Amino acid sequence: MRATGEVGPILLRKLDKVRQTVRVEFLCGGRAVRRARADYEALSKTAQLFSSPLDEVPAMVTAQLETARANDKARRKLELDLAAYQAGNSTWRRPRARTACGASRGVW
Repeated sequence: MRATGEVGPILLRKLDKVRQTVRVEFLCGGRAVRRARADYEALSKTAQLFSSPLDEVPAMVTAQLETARANDKARRKLELDLAAYQAGNSTWRRPRARTACGASRGVW
């Protein structure tokens, strides 16, 4: 190699701060081009799945993950409530219906 320009394109993949230094992960040359193309294809497919522009994919994925976590948390709580109810250790009470005058009566 006679000049640094022969290295070709450089793709910075990751920067990590380790103590007082910075660790750099990079690719160069043909590997950098192939990886950048593969990353773009993956991002394009994800954008297509979400029917959104490329720039909005990170926000869409974040929103979907938050929704999935909230649904999972609610499902686990319901499972625990059901298990406690079936074991007879629940403070669960049957729902009460309101009459026209506002008095409560059992639904059953």
